Amino acid sequence: KYGISYRELQEMLAERGVNVDHTTIYRWVQRYTNLKMGAYSSHFYC
Repeated sequence: KYGISYRELQEMLAERGVNVDHTTIYRWVQRYTNLKMGAYSSHFYC
């Protein structure tokens, strides 16, 4: 949906003084997406 890569996000964070590798961002996305989806699925039943 959004046209931003993990490397671009890494550069944006570096401009703000946050030095993080793009693979770390990928891991965060994987982890927190699963957590959020689990929270939503417990509230919404089809």
